[in-house]
Amino acid sequence: MSAFDQLRAWIFDDTRARDLPARVRRSLAEQRERSEILIGWIQFAIVIFLASVFELAPMAQGVVQANYALEAEALVGYGAFCALRLVLAHRRRLAEWMLYLSVVVDIALLMFLIYSFHLKYDQSAAFVLKVPTLFYCFLFIALRALRFDA
Repeated sequence: MSAFDQLRAWIFDDTRARDLPARVRRSLAEQRERSEILIGWIQFAIVIFLASVFELAPMAQGVVQANYALEAEALVGYGAFCALRLVLAHRRRLAEWMLYLSVVVDIALLMFLIYSFHLKYDQSAAFVLKVPTLFYCFLFIALRALRFDA
């Protein structure tokens, strides 16, 4: 067994799941699928909420650089990703790699948006630590906790 296989077995330890009766494994899989649908709907609602706040809230006064206004494109792209994920979850075709990709995309998009704020408002990079949007990271962490995984 190679070092990579050992690492994979340690991270994705599924030996205990194989010891369970088929009825229990089926029940766990159904619960996992339902929780992924719930997570998908919550993510989609977050995108709609953030897009409406972005469109309806008044723009900040002062130095604002329009060149760095990437919020709309990022929200549209993330909305499309969430819609695809939701469709796959409803069809019960959400692969394991898609779940991992979803976590990476969630956090990468959020970090990109937060980082772009200091460019948009012409502030120092430390400005991103003052942005309350940083707390959305904890929202995505809480969403991932909704995934049922025995």
